[in-house]
Amino acid sequence: MQTENLLFSIVVPCYNRGSLISIAVNSVLSQTISNWELIVVDDGSTDNTEEVIKCFNDTRIHYLKTENRERGAARNSGIKLSKGNYIVLLDSDDYLLPNHLETVESIIVKNPSIDFLHLNYEFRSVSGDLVRKSSKLPKVLNSILVGTNVIGCAGVVMEKQLALSNPFSEIRGLSGTEDYELWLRIASKIELYHFPQVTTVMVEHNGRSMVETDICKIEQRILLFVHLTKNNKEIAKFLGWKWRYFFSNRFSYISLHASLDGKIQVSLKYWLKAFVKFPFFCFSTRSFSIIKNIIVNFFKN
Repeated sequence: MQTENLLFSIVVPCYNRGSLISIAVNSVLSQTISNWELIVVDDGSTDNTEEVIKCFNDTRIHYLKTENRERGAARNSGIKLSKGNYIVLLDSDDYLLPNHLETVESIIVKNPSIDFLHLNYEFRSVSGDLVRKSSKLPKVLNSILVGTNVIGCAGVVMEKQLALSNPFSEIRGLSGTEDYELWLRIASKIELYHFPQVTTVMVEHNGRSMVETDICKIEQRILLFVHLTKNNKEIAKFLGWKWRYFFSNRFSYISLHASLDGKIQVSLKYWLKAFVKFPFFCFSTRSFSIIKNIIVNFFKN
């Protein structure tokens, strides 16, 4: 594959990110290769996001404002507008390191049959200090997805037709887990490849949209996720005999957050659900953490 024919479409959904979006945009402008377009989809922002984006004078930057429909719909809108061969995902509060696209390009040229690839990332504070590095991951990510979502959107690159034929769910109640649901759908069809090069940064801050503390919303979102995966024949076939382990992990996720929130009865309810689905769960680190939190909250009250 000739690199001069490659065009990367970087899709960034955003909502009220006027104070952060310029970092993401500048990280795209700083790429060591120039064969890209940036599509910023404003998901109904009420702040100065539009004003900030329009200050950038580059014809490769495109801005689309839509009504608020959550990230899944925003990403789908950007993908539909894209003209590139590959879709590069980036969240509005994260940024790319200068070599991201060059690294992706090199991988694609050497592995033209790969339609989904994921590069590594690290976590940094708003001031730029390293918080932690991501875990080491296997070459093929399909099997590890049964246990947890290890794929960050900021490291994902998809072939254009793959992205178009496998859109993000636009169900509002799934927002926050819509990416995981998509990875499972795609994993049921092809292999998802991981490359260890660190080329993206996730910024940890209090306003990060993935930080959810309302246990009722977490419960509703995960139960919806369970329902969708349970009723998807391709995902069910992909999970195979591991489906009990998969659902146990989803229930224990609710239990853990409930225990952190001091909701003892809710935590116990989902701990038991997790145990029934996969009894060996009770020996896991997560199980011990949940029990510890329950005991601490019991004596605190």
